[in-house]
Amino acid sequence: MTATARDIPGLVVDDSANRPPYQPRVTFERSAAAVREALRALNADDLAEFERDFHRTMAEAEDSFDLTPVHEVVGFWHGRALRHLNPEIGEYTAGVIERLGAGDESDLAGER
Repeated sequence: MTATARDIPGLVVDDSANRPPYQPRVTFERSAAAVREALRALNADDLAEFERDFHRTMAEAEDSFDLTPVHEVVGFWHGRALRHLNPEIGEYTAGVIERLGAGDESDLAGER
């Protein structure tokens, strides 16, 4: 069975008219299981890399009893999956950078 975005735990889609352009339209829970399902649905190469990173840091945590690196791996890959689900955020960010480079600071003042 092929995973789809609907299989992602905690999936939320916000199509409201008042959603700020920098806020993701599609979000999901920040857990290893949810990240795995998201990447399974979105990008097989990223899924394989996430699984390698996750298993490596879990093995390290088994010895150190420190889960901080595991949470960092999940956080990194959660962000990567969100970028796959919300490509418009990258476009918005590129526009902000371009405007800032041209001296337009209106984004910083919350005018956009």
